[in-house]
Amino acid sequence: MKKSFLVLFLLSLLAVCSINGQNYLWHSILSKGSYTQVEDAHEGVFIVSDGSLFFVNKKDFPNKGAEIAEVSSLLLDRKMGLSDSQIVAIRYSSATSSLIIYYQSGNIDILTMEGEVLNVPAIYENLRLTDKTIARIIPNGDKAYMVGGFGISTMDLKRGVINATYFIGKKVLSLSYKEELLYALLPQNKLYLGSEKNNLQDPSNWKLISLPIAGAEATSLALNGEEFLILDNKGRLYTTPVADLEGETLSLRLIKEQVTALRTSQDGILIVADKELALRNKEQKERLLTVAPSTIWSVSNNTVREHLWYNTSYSVSALSSVDEETSVIQSFHLDKNAPWDNNYYYSLFTNGRFYAVGGGRGSDRRWLPGTIKIFENNRWTNITPEEVTPASNSYFNDIVSIAIDPTDKNHYIVSSWGEGMFEFRNDAYVAHYSSHNTPLLSALPDEDYADHYVRVSSLAFDKKGGLWMAQGSVRENILYRTKEGDWYKYYHPTLIDVNSFGITLPMSNGDVWITIARRGDAQKGVLVLNNGGTLDNTADDKMLYIPQFIDRAGKSIATQSIFTLVQDKNGQLWLGTDKGPLVVANPLGVLRNLNNAPIASRPVGGKEPNLFYVLDNIPIVAIEVDNINNKWVGTDGDGLYLLSADGTEILQHFTTSNSPLLSDQIRTLSLDPNSGLLYITTPVGLMTYQTGNQESTKESMTEIHVYPNPVRPEDTDKVTITGLAVGMEIKVTDTYGNLLYTSTATGTEVSFAARRASGERFSSGVYVVMVYDPKSQNSELVRFAVIE
Repeated sequence: MKKSFLVLFLLSLLAVCSINGQNYLWHSILSKGSYTQVEDAHEGVFIVSDGSLFFVNKKDFPNKGAEIAEVSSLLLDRKMGLSDSQIVAIRYSSATSSLIIYYQSGNIDILTMEGEVLNVPAIYENLRLTDKTIARIIPNGDKAYMVGGFGISTMDLKRGVINATYFIGKKVLSLSYKEELLYALLPQNKLYLGSEKNNLQDPSNWKLISLPIAGAEATSLALNGEEFLILDNKGRLYTTPVADLEGETLSLRLIKEQVTALRTSQDGILIVADKELALRNKEQKERLLTVAPSTIWSVSNNTVREHLWYNTSYSVSALSSVDEETSVIQSFHLDKNAPWDNNYYYSLFTNGRFYAVGGGRGSDRRWLPGTIKIFENNRWTNITPEEVTPASNSYFNDIVSIAIDPTDKNHYIVSSWGEGMFEFRNDAYVAHYSSHNTPLLSALPDEDYADHYVRVSSLAFDKKGGLWMAQGSVRENILYRTKEGDWYKYYHPTLIDVNSFGITLPMSNGDVWITIARRGDAQKGVLVLNNGGTLDNTADDKMLYIPQFIDRAGKSIATQSIFTLVQDKNGQLWLGTDKGPLVVANPLGVLRNLNNAPIASRPVGGKEPNLFYVLDNIPIVAIEVDNINNKWVGTDGDGLYLLSADGTEILQHFTTSNSPLLSDQIRTLSLDPNSGLLYITTPVGLMTYQTGNQESTKESMTEIHVYPNPVRPEDTDKVTITGLAVGMEIKVTDTYGNLLYTSTATGTEVSFAARRASGERFSSGVYVVMVYDPKSQNSELVRFAVIE
C-alpha cells in the first residue's frame, strides 16, 4: 500500500521520539520569511528559508491557475531526526527518491521519502579541510557529486558514504558530466577533463584546458546536448561545441548577458537572468518562460519544462506549460505566523509575552536590520524597519536591548547601537530619541555620520517607571530618564573608556548593577550605583566598580568577563562569567563598604576528597531561575544546564549531541513561570523546552504515566514517570506500603531503577507511584506492574 510522504515522515518522527523520550518537550520556532532554495519531490516541495527546511504537501495546492496566498508547512529539524542546523543547500535525487541536505558545518544528511536519515559526516569531521563551502550538489543515478571548497566528493546515496574525493582540499566551482566523463571548473578559468574509468584521485589523470575568458572568472558550467555552456562572474554566458574541448584551440561565443544562474533539466538548460527564467533546448533555441516580480533565487534542479518550481526571496512558484506558447503559474508563501528572522540578541518574558530584539554589535556596529519579535497566545507580532523607518525618519538597525514599563505593560522602549532609542505603545511606534532631542551623545560627534553612532544599550525600568540605560564610548555613560521625562547622567572615572555595557539589573533597595561587555583588553567587571533616591542631590550617590570579586579566603576570582546576572528567589545574585557561575550572597549590601571588593562564591560539587567547581571555566551567558529556585544556565559552546538551587548539582545537561537543541551556543534564556516554557535563543534561531515548571491541575494530574508498564523480564531496570511538574513529590511503594523510592521532580520526567536497596530487582507484582504537588495540593496514584 502506497503511503504519502507526510504519513511516512510522521511515522519516522514517532520512531525518533521513541529513541529519545524527551524530544516531544522541544519545539523549534524558525523564520519562514526569506526563501533561498526550492526542490521538487514527487508528493511535495522542500523549501529552505533562513537556513531551515520546510516541506509543503502538494495536496495543499489548488487546481492549475488558482492563486495561493498562504500554505501550511512542516518544519524538518533536529527534533525530526536531522543531524544539524543551518542548511545552505539541498538537492533532490529522483533516482533514489531522497533529498541531499548540506549544512554550513560541512555535515550532510540524506533524507529518504520513507523518513530515514543517513548522516554523512566525512567532510564535517575532516579537520584538514579548511574550506567546507558547497558550490554544487549534482545527483547522478545512485550517487551524487558534492562540489565545493573541499574538492569533488562522490557520495553513495544508498549507503550514505563518500567513495572518493578528487582535487581534495582545492576549491572547485562547478561540475558537469556526460556518462563517465567529468568536466570540473577551478578558479583562474581552469577547466579539467577526466574519465571515471581512470583513478581521478590521481591528478595526472585530468586534462587541463585554459578557458579564453578575458577580464573575468568562469563560475558555472552546463552541458546541453552537443554544446558546452560557461557562465562568468560578470553574468556573461558563452557557448562552444563539446567536441572543441578535445581540440588544440578553444573559442567561446558570447550568447547572453546579465545571467545569474544555470540549471540543468531534461529538456535543456534553464537560464536565470535576475527576474527572467528561460529555457535553452538541446537544439540551442531559447524560449522565455516567465518574468518574476523579483529576483529568482533558485530553480528546482529536478524538473522538466512542463512543470518546474522556482522561488524568489518571498514566494515559491510552480510553472506549468499548457503548450509551446502558454504557461500557468501558481505562487504561494509559507504561513506567516513565525518570527521575522532568526537573529536574537536579547530577550525577556513578562506579562504573558515573549519579547526578543534582533540586532548586533561588536567593537563597532553591525548594520543588521532591527527587529522586535513578540509571541503571545500562539501568535507572532513582528516590528521591522519596514514600519519603523518611515515613521521615525531614521534607520532601525542593530537593536540590542528592550525594556517593558512596569507601570504600563503596553509601553516599551528598545535601544539601537547607533540610532539611540525608539518608543512603542500597543506595538506601534511612538517616538525616536536621538542626540538631537535628548542628552544622548554620539561616540563620534565630530564626524559627518555622528547621528549613526548614538550607541545605547542596557535598558531597564525601575519600579517607578524610570528608565536606566548605558552609552558606549562617551564620558558620562550611565543615564537615567524619569517617568516624567527628566534626564540625569552618571559616570565612574575609571570607566570612561568602556566601549559597551551589558545587562542592567535594578534592585529593590535602589542599587543598580550594570555589567561591562567590552572594554579593550581590560577586565570587564560590573558597576554598582545608587543615587540615594535623590536625583538632584549627588552628595548621597554611591558607586562601586568591581573588576573582580574575592572569595571567602580573600583571594581574587580571576574572571575577565561577566556576561549576565540575575537575582534568585532567596535574594542571592547569580553572575554568569567566563569562569563559570558566581554567587553573591548579599548583593544589597555591597555599597556599604566602598573600599573592599565584595565576596562571591563558586558552587562546589562532588564529595570529599573529589570536590570541583561546578561548570568550571565554562562561559555562562544566560541564567534563568525557575519556580523552585533551580537555575537554567546557558553557555557559550557547551549547551544548556539545569543546576540545583544552590548550584552544587548538575540536574540536566542538554547539547546538540543528546537533544534536539539547535546549537550549543546559547544567547539568551527566558522562562514563562506560568507554563514552564523556556525560550532558548541561539545563533541558529529560537526553540522552546517544556521544563515542567507549570502549576498542576486535577486534569493535568491524570496525564501522569509510568513506562514501561508492565516491566517485563527483557526490559532494563529503568522505569520512567512522565507528565510531572517541577517540585512534585514522588514516592514508590509496594502493595504492603514499603517505601522503595522517593524523589522530587526537577522536570517533566523522573526515572528510577526497579531494584530494592539490597540490589534485588522488584519481584512480580503491582507497585504504586504516589505523586503530590505541594503548590496546588493535587495528588495522583499511578500503578505499574512487574513481571519476572
